Amino acid sequence: LLHVLKAVETAGAAGSDLISTLSRCVQNHSVPLELRLAAIRAFRRIPCHHDRRALAQAFQRQQENVEVRIAAYQQLMHCPNQEIFTIVKKTLSNEKSSQVGSFVWSHLFNIQKTEDPLKKDLMESLPDDIISKDFEAEPWKYSSHMDYTVDTGVAAANIEGTVVFSPESFLPRYAMANLTVHILGRAFNLLEISLRMENLEPILKTIFEEHPLASADHSRPKAQTDSTRHGQKDRNSDGDGCQSTALNSIKTKFTEQRKRDNTFRCWINVKMFGNDLTFMTCDDLQAHQRKLSLSTAGVVVKLLKGQEVKISQRPIVLSEELVLPSLSGLPMRLSINMSTLLSLRLKGNANYKNWSHFSLAGYVKPNALVAISVRAGVDGAFGRVGLEWVSQLKTFTSLDGAVYLHHGQSLKVVLNTPEDVMDILTFSSRMFRVSGDSKEELMATRNLKEKNTCTPKTWSKMVGWQLCSDVTYPLTLMGKGFPPLGPVLFTLRLQKLDKGLNQYLLEAAYTFVPQVGKISDIRVYRIFPSSTCSWINIFVDPETTFQSTNQI
Repeated sequence: LLHVLKAVETAGAAGSDLISTLSRCVQNHSVPLELRLAAIRAFRRIPCHHDRRALAQAFQRQQENVEVRIAAYQQLMHCPNQEIFTIVKKTLSNEKSSQVGSFVWSHLFNIQKTEDPLKKDLMESLPDDIISKDFEAEPWKYSSHMDYTVDTGVAAANIEGTVVFSPESFLPRYAMANLTVHILGRAFNLLEISLRMENLEPILKTIFEEHPLASADHSRPKAQTDSTRHGQKDRNSDGDGCQSTALNSIKTKFTEQRKRDNTFRCWINVKMFGNDLTFMTCDDLQAHQRKLSLSTAGVVVKLLKGQEVKISQRPIVLSEELVLPSLSGLPMRLSINMSTLLSLRLKGNANYKNWSHFSLAGYVKPNALVAISVRAGVDGAFGRVGLEWVSQLKTFTSLDGAVYLHHGQSLKVVLNTPEDVMDILTFSSRMFRVSGDSKEELMATRNLKEKNTCTPKTWSKMVGWQLCSDVTYPLTLMGKGFPPLGPVLFTLRLQKLDKGLNQYLLEAAYTFVPQVGKISDIRVYRIFPSSTCSWINIFVDPETTFQSTNQI
């Protein structure tokens, strides 16, 4: 049901037919708290002319749950009018809950001095005497609202936050952070993250709980402890006669209710550009964890069989298009596309007995790609005309080799080097001119700066590889705006100096030589490095010996 109510919230005007059902859900106290809160937030995109009396009644009811009242107030202030202001003023003047009063007071106080362009109309319509009572403003103890705006002249950014506490817990129940950017006369809700947790205290108590009383009992004499226990038992038996059946039934109902409410519940919601990117509950996270465990077990089984495993994911895919007005009268279109690709290839085999005797061989080849494309232009009689900025970040690396350890006495490490060039990191940023179906790259050949840097060959010949970086950028890049008009390229790579180099081999041996009849034991360690390197000699001595003497 929680996902269904979330879908109604996203549907907006299409969910107007469900207002009566949502109102009954809000007013029904037998419905779980998280569902009542979801029903209140489902009014977020419903047009303001529809009935919202259920929200007003929930906010005014002093006996109502604190989270329900604060959530109802937030939704009422999305559609403000003089009637809503009168309800808020009257409720705030008679408010008895410090949590509700602190949140409403902090929200109205921030609205009265906000610099956010979206809240200017609300600020101007607020009555001067709407705040008739002051409340505590400590954000780590009471529910509060935060609002901060940064204006650079060209654009403005607004950061809004909410923290809601409950009298039933010393931990916050709900938290929200929102980032909105104002540019070109439009507001873009870039990112919003909200989180709710309930009944987290038992988990923290289990983690951090200490038992000082238990240690004190152990330190007491046994006779004193036994006498104390007998005294407590006698007092409990004497008190049983004072207890009535009615009190026992009330106690039973109260403890049963406490046990039922101790279930940990949570959800997290992430929005980008006002649309839900992800919404996951604790049950969803546990199901995802079980699925991940099963997939990990499948990967391990394939690896034990010597099969290759390929894993590919696209964690973030974003595609948005905005239509903005322009002075020419033609609509200006701004489109943003973002795509990511993560892939991993694994293959190997393992033979494990213990940490002193095992073998492991195989390869790991991780790849990653992040691409961002931004296009801005106008649609004319001859098609779209404008600019397009394309940026990419990718990496392709690999690790191939084996490790053998035999009874803790001999070690063999093999590192294969099949590739001639390994692109550790590649970044590119290019600007294109778009005209209809054609696209031409903007090249500033006169102002391009190219720079190549490599590690010294004297060091590189010792290992057979050389680390190099290539950078290309326009000289007008610094201080002339972003994105740059010319191409920006950066490459970090490992290149092989010896084409015949295919493998590194390191062998080490440990020998224990007991000296009989002498006053010391001598341990001899011998390391035998070798390589199939064709013309690069990386050794100093064919055998290295370390001796350590322990006096008896």
